[in-house]
Amino acid sequence: MLRKIIIFEIIGVFVAGGFAYNYYRDYESAYERNEADKKRLEELRYENSMIEKECGDLEKELASLREGIDMEILETWKRRVQQIQAELE
Repeated sequence: MLRKIIIFEIIGVFVAGGFAYNYYRDYESAYERNEADKKRLEELRYENSMIEKECGDLEKELASLREGIDMEILETWKRRVQQIQAELE
């Protein structure tokens, strides 16, 4: 009887060890995927910050170009108004 109990305990230990090993393997693979995802997230955040910086620079450049174009249009209108005034006189 004692021998049967010892055999069942040994079988139970192997079964429990198998479950524990499967749990550990699943946990380890999940941890590795999590670490890979963290690295990818850091890369994406860096890329996002670089894109935002580029967008800010482009917005500034666009604003200066608009201002330059507005000044050119204003100068053109001033010349045209002066020409019309000269023609009217």
